[in-house]
Amino acid sequence: MIDDPAPAPPPCSCERCPGAGPARCARFERWAQRAEAASVMQRGRYTRMLESASAGSPHLPPEKERQLKLDIDRTWPSLTSGLFREGGGGRQKLSNLLRAWVMYDGEESSKVDEASAPVRPLGTTAVGYVQGMNFIATALLWHTGLDEAAFWLFVAMVQHYGLRSMFEAPDMHGLKVKSFTIAQLVHQEMPELSAHLAEHLQNSLSLLFTEWLLTLFASSVPLAPLADLWDQFFEEGYGVIYRLILARLRSLRLWLLAETDFGSLVHLVKQAHVDFIGADQQPRPRPSLLGLAGSAPAMQSFTSPERSRRFSLRRLMRSPPSATKNSSWHGSPSASTGRDRRPDGSDGSEEDGDCRDAGDRPPCPGCEGGGGETCSSWQVLVTDLLQAELLDAQRTEHFERMVSSGGDDECFIGNALPRLSMAVVCRAALK
Repeated sequence: MIDDPAPAPPPCSCERCPGAGPARCARFERWAQRAEAASVMQRGRYTRMLESASAGSPHLPPEKERQLKLDIDRTWPSLTSGLFREGGGGRQKLSNLLRAWVMYDGEESSKVDEASAPVRPLGTTAVGYVQGMNFIATALLWHTGLDEAAFWLFVAMVQHYGLRSMFEAPDMHGLKVKSFTIAQLVHQEMPELSAHLAEHLQNSLSLLFTEWLLTLFASSVPLAPLADLWDQFFEEGYGVIYRLILARLRSLRLWLLAETDFGSLVHLVKQAHVDFIGADQQPRPRPSLLGLAGSAPAMQSFTSPERSRRFSLRRLMRSPPSATKNSSWHGSPSASTGRDRRPDGSDGSEEDGDCRDAGDRPPCPGCEGGGGETCSSWQVLVTDLLQAELLDAQRTEHFERMVSSGGDDECFIGNALPRLSMAVVCRAALK
């Protein structure tokens, strides 16, 4: 896509484009073609925008620069190979990309202002930099190594895949639409779990999904399974994001129904690594919170109630919920309602001899170590369980239209956040 003097091969392990010349990721080229990145590209402009940013620009004030630097340093901190090794220049390229985006977005918005339109067209308000963009940009850089090429694909994603409305002030309307839609899908697909989460998450279900919706899972899923997910995203859009959320919840369903603590529920959904055991891939989450599975000194740093809660979560993860004595769990594993699916109740120990405490296992470096390329758990979810989730496009479009057609925030009651601005939700979810 972009000419670069003697570019290094991209750090990803994907198939390379055939032919002579510098090595290029075939996957990245497919993404760029599908997103029509060539239609937004303007040769020479990327370099000019970086020069303007360095010279000082009202589009990129010092406080925005400081926020960018903080977020860049916090983006996949353990990703230290390839482009992101020390001296590899990856974080500088990430900085270049995001600074260029702020400049580009500000300049494009200014063009609308100069036109003096009586009514500002929808989708032309400057978005600037918003937390979450850094993860998407990092994933793109991983597959190209070229910040300019990654930049123009990012621009195409914002323009052609609805990402602008996800980040756009004042109310992040696209995020509202997507949050409402996934909440309704969870309610239809797993009504018992939907009611349980609504009760014990204090009607804050959208907090679970905000980060995934904003970053297209780039903040949680390691780079290899994320690339498989994005292959589908560039073909079908947000439908595949909805399906992966459903697959994740369905695999954790028994454990979620057996838990009532707010913090433990959030941890299970967003952070717990899930081992899939045996030929039938029975799910088993393992704890990964600091001190949850660790040494006595680590646990001593918590208050007594917190320590008790964490030990309870360890016990919950050590055995199937059907074997726990928890008032939140009713019925036998063979019972089901609606489309809820349940495993057969076995703990999987026959298949792999897994009788150890989940805390005795080392953390997964991909999903629990702050950044990596692989994770067996997310790979199973993306390549196997995601495919089992079948969604009718008309159904998701119906829910999206319900909000887009002018429904107010009150329609979120019970499954989202009716009285908080979505900007507040975004900041809370990405902390």
